[in-house]
Amino acid sequence: MTGLEAMAYKMQPAGHDKPSPRRKYSKPDLQLANAFEKWINSVKEGKPAIDDFQRIEDYTKELHPSLDELHSLMIHYQDHSKVCVAGMFLSHFYNKMPEKIILHDLDIGLRFVGYLLAPEKILVNLGKMGTQCGYQARGVIINAGEIGRDLGSVMEPDLAGNKSYSILVNLGKVGDYAGGNSDALIVNVGEAGEKLGWDATGPVLNFGSCGKELGCHSRYVSILVNTGKADYNVGCESDGILISATPAEWKETRKARKVIDSDEYLKIPELVKYVDHLRAMFEPAKQDWKLALKAVEQLGTGAKDKITQDILDIFRRANYDVA
Repeated sequence: MTGLEAMAYKMQPAGHDKPSPRRKYSKPDLQLANAFEKWINSVKEGKPAIDDFQRIEDYTKELHPSLDELHSLMIHYQDHSKVCVAGMFLSHFYNKMPEKIILHDLDIGLRFVGYLLAPEKILVNLGKMGTQCGYQARGVIINAGEIGRDLGSVMEPDLAGNKSYSILVNLGKVGDYAGGNSDALIVNVGEAGEKLGWDATGPVLNFGSCGKELGCHSRYVSILVNTGKADYNVGCESDGILISATPAEWKETRKARKVIDSDEYLKIPELVKYVDHLRAMFEPAKQDWKLALKAVEQLGTGAKDKITQDILDIFRRANYDVA
């Protein structure tokens, strides 16, 4: 058992096997509840801003709630008119907690959970989240539940200290634009909506199923690998490298750095072996999400750059021009 797996097995949050927004919970701490009410009532209707996130510290400087206390707070206020944006409040404390692995098992559908997730954190969703979760996250997000659109948008590595994983793994179900405009490793073995990896910079690995326009508008340095099922218009307007082991309906790929269709793919056995290795690391995690922790640990920090370089090296050894 790896270090990350051991940490995960020790953590047993109440109700994470069958999360329910109406499950029994302890009454939230009064100071924490008062601070939350002051903060959430100060947030304007609609999309909260970075100022709202930064202002949380002003209300909570002396507070150090546990994960159970935080989740009890969310359940207690689940009928509040603005509770959907309370994920930002959670995110503030997720980053401050000593635990490296944070298990989110709520079914309330909060938005902005994992907002600006710190590079050393691993956020695992076992319940249900709303939209725009993991925005500008620099750590690891593993979804084994259900999350709305824009998951992991603008994820980016932590440039200071090079300690960031910057990985998004979907084992469950996510909405449209997952990993959009992100400089991260994106792995899908579950079910994703449309425009997975839209305008991405890092590698996008689709081993599951997704909607139309997979990897569209991805950047020159990006690499799309599809061995799963993707709807039409794969790689449209992409500047990067497009690889599909299964038949794909390409569209507008004339700008692409390189296009490898399913027939050409089989002519590069080293690439086939490497992609199979990556898929074998993540596919079993659909049945046991803790195996995704093992895969993340095996890849280590800098996984995005390592996979990119590995694939480029394979192309060069096979005498393919990827300049």
